[in-house]
Amino acid sequence: MFNAIHDWDQKCTHTISKRSLPAYLEIFLCYPGALLFGWVGMILIWPPVLYYLRGTNGVILLLSSAAIGQGINRLAKNIVQRDRPTPPSPSPVRHFPVRVPDRHATGDGPSFPSGDSMAAGVVGATIYFILATGGSSSWSSPPQLAFLLTLWGMIGRMYYHCHYFLDTIFGAMIGIASSLTAQRMRLLEPAEFIIAVPLFIVWMSVSKSLAKMVRRVFIESS
Repeated sequence: MFNAIHDWDQKCTHTISKRSLPAYLEIFLCYPGALLFGWVGMILIWPPVLYYLRGTNGVILLLSSAAIGQGINRLAKNIVQRDRPTPPSPSPVRHFPVRVPDRHATGDGPSFPSGDSMAAGVVGATIYFILATGGSSSWSSPPQLAFLLTLWGMIGRMYYHCHYFLDTIFGAMIGIASSLTAQRMRLLEPAEFIIAVPLFIVWMSVSKSLAKMVRRVFIESS
């Protein structure tokens, strides 16, 4: 069964990762999706967008969702320890470089689940919830279109051989679930959010040790 799932995952991944696109299509369809949902995008790009849609509360909602998602994602990455995809051979044409993290470089090195897809799920779902509740009168399109941002991130990460298909699916699901959780929680006040930042940093450090313990007990000992 696991072999069948793995083979299916490979085929779905190669549907995108084996393709080559002209530069003008790659820079619009794939390249931004591979980059905009990393740390730089989640700190410098998407907070202003959410501020426009719902002011300070929109920014706090986005960052709270991302913190929940990243906390879960980091733990899962270090438990599963999946290797990154091997680029297809012959290598398809890529006009723009995207760095693929080394598995052992940081806590986010392993491939499963995709952290960028998780962030894309957070962005898409948070914008959807805000628009669906009347967050911006200037938006006339269906709020469901916000989830195209999630798909954008998933495709970009597969196109540049950063993740497998299932990595992106599970990452996006974690992000959407995290945004839904943040929606149902009491919104943090700005002062409370600032206090929560050190707690998040501590969890990022503790989760790696916790993952090692889980692997030792349930995986490596079996």
